[in-house]
Amino acid sequence: MGQQRILITDEDAKSSGAISSELEKAGYAVVLAHDSAEAMDCIRLSEFDLILLGIGSRGADGFEMLREICNIRHEVPVIAMLAHTSRDAAAKAITMGAVTCVCKSYGMEALLALVKTTLDAYKALANADSTQMGLFAKGHIVLLEVLDGDRPGSYQTAIEGQDDKTLIVTCLSRAGGPILEPGIQVSLGIACQDALYSFESTVLARCDEDSAAVVIGKPSVIYRIQRRLYPRMRIKASIAVSLIDKELLDREVGPAFRARTEDVSAGGVRIIMDGELPESADVSVRASGGNGLPHFTGRGRVIRSRQMRVNGLPYWEYAIQFTRIDEDAKCALQEAVETSGVW
Repeated sequence: MGQQRILITDEDAKSSGAISSELEKAGYAVVLAHDSAEAMDCIRLSEFDLILLGIGSRGADGFEMLREICNIRHEVPVIAMLAHTSRDAAAKAITMGAVTCVCKSYGMEALLALVKTTLDAYKALANADSTQMGLFAKGHIVLLEVLDGDRPGSYQTAIEGQDDKTLIVTCLSRAGGPILEPGIQVSLGIACQDALYSFESTVLARCDEDSAAVVIGKPSVIYRIQRRLYPRMRIKASIAVSLIDKELLDREVGPAFRARTEDVSAGGVRIIMDGELPESADVSVRASGGNGLPHFTGRGRVIRSRQMRVNGLPYWEYAIQFTRIDEDAKCALQEAVETSGVW
């Protein structure tokens, strides 16, 4: 097992240097970034197990940076380091995605203990097979099917929180008001680890009048309905994506979008790009090779999408399932995944 990697981003060079020194003595690999631009470049280009984010000295910019980090790397825990003790600031940081907050008057021993506890908890989450904690992680994308009510149908939403008996998900709205009202029956599909899980439940309540979230009861039974056919690898590489028009004999239409891969398998690819693709679009995917990704050309369909913001600009994350890829390309992708280490 390699060292766990921690990013420290704080404008206070003296404080971050002292923290870095102690973490390195404890056996962690540490990267320092003293300004927002440097930190965001590190986050986009490298993998980290934990991020320590100094907020107080940056003011509002620190909270905006926290929002961007959670959009780009929602699976990585962030500990917010506040310049001064402030209940409001701590509540705001937690609401925006930080797993916990500490004041800079903390003791170093206490901080090291908090870092270890957080890393251990998230390692257990990553290794979990189908525990409720793994299934119901904050920010996890959910395919939600409304089974009754005025507007039945399938929608994409996200988990906001949980406790032992309930689950909080983003409230869906369309013209005419919210879709998820108390009493409505729903079915939820959640991808976790190597499978897709499903269960039915009931909307119990709105969190409050101003909240964009509802409370759903946790089930006593969760069904494992599909295993992943192919293991995946996390890899960041450039690819080209073009739309395909089925009515024009599967010809590519329009410009080729540049995209960055997030993870890849022989069955599909997850990408981030600044161009918007139509829902369920058919696409051509081309990788020129490099950075651990083999050269391949394939065709696929968008099966999930999520809008995000990076430095205030709109980006989209898409999951593309291959519908046509030659056997040589599939074998090359499988070999690359096995070489890199699967997850």
